[in-house]
Amino acid sequence: MNRCPLRFAATVTIGVAAALLITWSAMTVSNAYSQSMAAMNDSFNRGLSAVYLLDDVRNNVDRISIDQRAFLSTTDLRFLDGVWSSALNLDRHLEAISALAGTDGEQRAGAARLSGATRQVLECVARSYDIRDVRGSRAALAFFDAHEDVISEAKAQADQLKIGIVLNISDRIANAGGRGGLLKAMLRSIPAEAAFGSVPNARLAFGVLR
Repeated sequence: MNRCPLRFAATVTIGVAAALLITWSAMTVSNAYSQSMAAMNDSFNRGLSAVYLLDDVRNNVDRISIDQRAFLSTTDLRFLDGVWSSALNLDRHLEAISALAGTDGEQRAGAARLSGATRQVLECVARSYDIRDVRGSRAALAFFDAHEDVISEAKAQADQLKIGIVLNISDRIANAGGRGGLLKAMLRSIPAEAAFGSVPNARLAFGVLR
């Protein structure tokens, strides 16, 4: 019996299988890279949005400080309108920042600290109104000036949270671009059994990688 046709057929089968494996591997790596880039882009966009909002928070705290002093000094209602407009902006921005923080523990804690610091600012504003009604504008202005540290703390918390978000984005980009990040994304994009052969091996490997 002539075995050449069988050997030729086996060779062709192996060649086709190898070509399919190479094609499948290339598609898997491409898909994993796309997933990794999508996750990185989402993280970057969310972080960038939070950074812009934090800049606005800092600016609104500054405007509250300036307009409140101007109102207490002049009783011009235009400055009072400015105070309350900035206060409303703060409320919206802080809510958006909290939403962007998602489930990130450090960012949520930072957003909570910032919210508490800005609340202290608004409480100082409200207290200065009470003092103005009882003791006059000069005493209210002296009280507000004496609590400059509250303004500084709110701005410092905004800056601290912004720095943390920027560092987090940098870490995510580095990890997504690294070999480990791409390997994890690739392995998550294929069936566990196909990557590791058996179910126990797949569970063990995925437990280590995840």
